[in-house]
Amino acid sequence: MKPKVFIAIAVSMLAVNCRKANNSISVENLTGTWKSIGYGGGFAGIGFTPEPDSINNYLQFDTTRILFNTNGSQNCTAYTFIKDSAANFSGLLTFNDTTTLPHQYDVKLNNDTLALYPHGVADEFTTYYARNLQRFSWCPRPVH
Repeated sequence: MKPKVFIAIAVSMLAVNCRKANNSISVENLTGTWKSIGYGGGFAGIGFTPEPDSINNYLQFDTTRILFNTNGSQNCTAYTFIKDSAANFSGLLTFNDTTTLPHQYDVKLNNDTLALYPHGVADEFTTYYARNLQRFSWCPRPVH
């Protein structure tokens, strides 16, 4: 009896440990409001951690639109999100409004922290956002 119990426990532990982690995210994971909690990175390999500032940045997503709110000033645009679990990021976020520079970001979601890094850029800053309960009215003008 003991060997059968031991084998059953070993097999169940092996099955749990061999399960592949799924770090990919979907549009539904982005839905809601996110508040900027900081940024970090560096240029030419030199790290940089900025001092806190008084700018309040929010992102609000639904499944097709994004609202940018910076200290009460709002802008809206449409976006697309493509999952990419094979790369070193969870997906590629592209804003339809190409005046938003840069307009493509590598996206990572770790628990309730969203990280955005400009896509295809060597030295740049990653911006970090945390989920927030704040809600904003969508822009009255049509979304591009």
